[in-house]
Amino acid sequence: NIKFSNNLSLFIPKERRKIVKLVQAVESKTTNKYFLNFSDVEVLNPLTALYITHSLDKYPDAKFHSKFCKAVIPRAVFKLLGINQSFSLGDINKSKYHTYVDDWNIFSGEDGDLPKSTTDHLIEMRNLFEDKNAFFKLFNAIMEAINNVVQHAYHESSYKKWFMLTHLCENKDTNNKSISVVVSDLGVSVPYNTPKSFREKISDMVNYDINKFLRNIGFSSEKTIESTEELRSFNDTRLIKIATSLHSTSTNVEGRGKGFNDILDLVRSANKFKEIGSVTTSVLSRSGSYVYKAFPDGTSKEVSLNDGLEDFDNQIRGTVISWTIQFI
Repeated sequence: NIKFSNNLSLFIPKERRKIVKLVQAVESKTTNKYFLNFSDVEVLNPLTALYITHSLDKYPDAKFHSKFCKAVIPRAVFKLLGINQSFSLGDINKSKYHTYVDDWNIFSGEDGDLPKSTTDHLIEMRNLFEDKNAFFKLFNAIMEAINNVVQHAYHESSYKKWFMLTHLCENKDTNNKSISVVVSDLGVSVPYNTPKSFREKISDMVNYDINKFLRNIGFSSEKTIESTEELRSFNDTRLIKIATSLHSTSTNVEGRGKGFNDILDLVRSANKFKEIGSVTTSVLSRSGSYVYKAFPDGTSKEVSLNDGLEDFDNQIRGTVISWTIQFI
């Protein structure tokens, strides 16, 4: 019996363990051994919702016995994402379903040519921005994440899908609004590819000081390393942080991690746009986490979800990247 709390989120260690167990049961075809209790769920984190949906898409025959949420919104989102059948949950009333999920949208593909429904939706999203340059930074980030999946995530796998989810949250009473966009894959993770990407980045740079680079990105207490291969001794969170710091160089060598310049561009320049209150970019990959948040006063911070750049105690498949924009 797996009983979820009110907040279904991979960002909460206790809930993350349950979600990982759920996905492991799907992969091992042991779903008949579990009963899922969603009765207390009130909040669905968009990144988490997409990760579960993507995992179930890869194994469409998976089916659990479950108890449904008492809250209407999570039930409606499960219906929208098409995963209620995997949990043996009945359909919510159609009128309520449309009322509560108008602002959730999900798309998928296997290459970098976006389906028309996806491009139409992004064009519509552009209208939410007064300064279109802010939107184009978000658009470039989304496209870089998708292209990274297409070019580098799946290698020899026959399953090659990317998924994208968007969520607009608008409070008509306060006129506050925010947008969340999530892109996911179930392929080779960022930590797995980082040492290779690092080596390719510096391959034609003479006398490159690896340890100086590590000190510059805040790893002053790390042990001295002699080669990029020794980066494999770093934990997943540290490897993700290294990947996000591999800025473009004259080599222009492709490799997973190369595109983090575009992926982080909006959050790094958020203070240039008067309409934006804050931007948060989150990366979950394998056991690692990375969060970059920019605030209205121009300050920002880079953190892992666990203190001290520590990993979670379990792994997710692939990589999930999200952007959350809070408008003023």
